[in-house]
Parts: sequence; structure tokens; C-alpha cells
Amino acid sequence: MSNAYFRLDGGESTLVLMSTAQSMPRLLYWSNALDNSQNLDMLALACERCLPHGGLDVAEQVSWLPEAGRGFTDCPGLELRRGQCRLDTQFLMTQALPTPTGWQFELADAACQALLTLRLDVDAETGVFSAQVSLLNDGADALQVDSLISMALPVPAHFQTRMSLTGRWAHEFQPVLEPIAGTGGAWLQESRVGRTSHHAYPGLALMSHSGGGECWGAQLAWSGNHRLLLQPQRLGGVQLQLGELLLGGEVQLAPTERHVSPAVHFVRSAVGSNDLSQRWHRFIRSQLQRRSKPVRPVQFSTWEATYFDHDAQKMSKLVHLAAELGVERFVLDDGWFAGRHDDHSGLGDWQPCPLRYPDGLAPLANHCQSLGMQFGLWVEPESVNRASHLFKAHPEWVLGGATQWQPLGRHQYLLNLGLAQVRAELFEQIDRLLRSAPISFLKWDMNRDVTHAGGADGRAGVRAHVMGVYQLIDSLRAAHPNLEIESCASG
Repeated sequence: MSNAYFRLDGGESTLVLMSTAQSMPRLLYWSNALDNSQNLDMLALACERCLPHGGLDVAEQVSWLPEAGRGFTDCPGLELRRGQCRLDTQFLMTQALPTPTGWQFELADAACQALLTLRLDVDAETGVFSAQVSLLNDGADALQVDSLISMALPVPAHFQTRMSLTGRWAHEFQPVLEPIAGTGGAWLQESRVGRTSHHAYPGLALMSHSGGGECWGAQLAWSGNHRLLLQPQRLGGVQLQLGELLLGGEVQLAPTERHVSPAVHFVRSAVGSNDLSQRWHRFIRSQLQRRSKPVRPVQFSTWEATYFDHDAQKMSKLVHLAAELGVERFVLDDGWFAGRHDDHSGLGDWQPCPLRYPDGLAPLANHCQSLGMQFGLWVEPESVNRASHLFKAHPEWVLGGATQWQPLGRHQYLLNLGLAQVRAELFEQIDRLLRSAPISFLKWDMNRDVTHAGGADGRAGVRAHVMGVYQLIDSLRAAHPNLEIESCASG
């Protein structure tokens, strides 16, 4: 069979993808930089797996999206249905297009009437690779997407240790080091709470031994439900999968409609986890941050100083004390808005409390500026209290519905930001607030886990909600280009 090879170089590493007879590309090599004269056919022969007795007559390959329809009997990379009909996909590559930073692959499955676009890019300086998948319904009826990962990779046999991160509130980012395949079973980490979470960070590192030697890092660029899998294959080897976790019925594509996976970023080091960390830092600073030279001012938040006990005179005194300490940004935390006397009320009504701040926030913000400090504000726009004007006017905007009982978190519901009218209302409130005073910073909290995922049409709506949060943030940034938004630690 004829092989096609697709090579990318960056950060002292070479990555080679391989496609046999136009099949789904798969990882052939990712390690130290190869010489340009390297014979890739010989490399492919050296990496060819033997066929054990008692199995299928074809080798089970960890392709970019492992397909059950090609004989892959472990966890597949995509699962599609039309109605109640399960589709055993067999995608074929129709194009491989070089891009300025990588490759774009077009694949089609005529029988399943679906098209795939796979995109792989590399940051040449750090060696961080980025992969993303786009699926298009090329049929005449609805296509149900039960699962679609961002990428699968075969794990080298000499990798022994996995480091993941877990934790809880006030005890975040706790490293867990365990053998990759010590028990023979799969390692599965999921978050189903609609946000990145404390307990299931969407990234991990794989190491040849703890802390040193060759290591890989992988990070899913997604804030919603997600799924990481390390699975020993029944015929040998281990596969790594990273992707969004889709709830039942959540993604149903109409004809010509497209679903795009979150990006996954991955990087390797030949000399240990410290170098791996430095590569991540350089990549984030050079490629992901919105400002080329981000400023991190010394910041003071009023939360522990005042909690919900607000008034303009008290805050003015705090502003003076903060300035004397050398604070560069003063953040007015929870309790500044109408009806917010405790955490049972007020969320959803984003205007200054007329009793505590009768002249609005402009006098306090201008006072901060006169003392050389920026002024910031705490918000939690995706949440709502039952005791609020917004809830009373639109209880139908609650994610999962407000008629059925659901457990509250910090006495609050989630608004369904998958609805355009919800995003429009929140944008109008926050935009008006930002135009009323020199507010340069939002401390955007997110305290509420998703428990009831139902959207407006009755199907699960967590993905649409997360995309709606992104759209609201993008709209605010477009309207206020110098505004800085920080995701609070709880979210």
C-alpha cells in the first residue's frame, strides 16, 4: 500500500503524520528533530506492528480519530448516528493542503455522508502543536454526533508516569502522579459540571520517569464538559484521547451544518518537565495572550475586607489605604449592585445599588484614578438569584428550567447563555455599566456547577451555554478593546 507522509518541525522536535491508502492520518513519529534525509518509508517499516493470533487480520491503528468502522475495537474517536442507525465510518483523505504553519486535511465518507477537516499547526519556536477537527453533515437528514474528540495519540512504550491535576475549592491544582497503565485498566477523567472545574483539569503530562527525561504535555482549550482518556489497547500499546464530552442529544447537525471541536495543544521535551513548563509559558505569552506585553498590576479586592457590607464612604477610605500600600488596581468585589445584601439575592440586576452608591460608581472609579490606580469590578453574569428583577421577568431563561426543582449553588441558578436574548440582555446591562465609569477590569466569577443541562428545545444545552459565554465575552471586548477580563479561581 502507498504511504503519504506529512512532516512538521518546531522546538527541536519533528512530528510526522502518515496516511496509508488515503486513510485517516496517524502519528508515525514525534521525537527529536529528524535529518531532512531521513527515509520515512524505512521509519514506517520500523514502526510497523505485528499481528497477534486470535485477532483481526488488520492492525488496529491509533489514527487521529480511531474508527470502529476500520476495525478499531477500543474506544473510538468519533461516534455518529442518523436516527437510530449507528454509522461505522471509513473516512478517506481527499486533500492534504500545506498551510503557513502546518497542514489541513480534508476527508470524506460517501456512505455516511459526512465530511471532516483536520487542522494541525505548530509554533516553530516552542514546538507546541495545535490540532482541531471540524465535522460537516453532507447528508439530507440530521446527523447525530454522540462523540467527537479533538485528537488521539499513541503513547510511546517507554512512558511510565502520568501527572494529572485535581483538587477542590481553596485546594486547587493538586498534582497526582500515577503509573500510565499500572493496573491494566483505562484511566478516564471527565468533567460534567459545565466548566473547567476544580476536580478535573483538562490537561495532563506523560513522563518516561517522574519529572525527568522525555515527557509530553497536552491541554484541551475548552471551558466546558470534557473527557481525557488513557487506555491500554487490548492488542498492545496505549492510546491518549482528549476531547469535549457531549451529552446525549446535545449536537445534532442539520444538512450542511458544521460542528467544530475545541483545539488541543500538545508539546514535548527531551529533557524533563521544567523545560516542558517553560515551553508552555512561552507559547501562552507569544500566541494566546491578547496583549504582547501584559501588565500584571498589584491588585486589591474588597471581598475579605467588607464582604457584603458596602457604602461609598467606607470604600473611599479603603481606596486611600490601598493607594498608600502601593496598590495599582482597586477591585470592588461582590455586594456593589442592587439588592445584593447577601448571597441569596441580586444576581442578574447589574446596576449600582442606589442606596449604597447613589451617584453610581463613577465617583469611586475617578477617585481611584486620581490616586494612580485602575478601577475594577466583580461580576458573575451567567448566574441569577430567584430574588432578582431579571428572574422575576424571565424565569424561562434559567438553564434546565426553573419549574423543576434543581439544587442551587451559592443560592443561584445558571442563565442559559445559549439563548441570544439572554446574551443581549446581559451585554446591554454590562455595556451600560462599563460606559458609566472608567472601569478597566472585570473579575468574572463562575461559582455554579451545571446540574440541569436542558436547553430551550429540551435537548442538553451545556455546549451552547459555554459557547454563549465566549460570545458574550467577545462582544464586551469588541465594544471595550482595553477591558481586561479575569476568570475568577472558582470558575
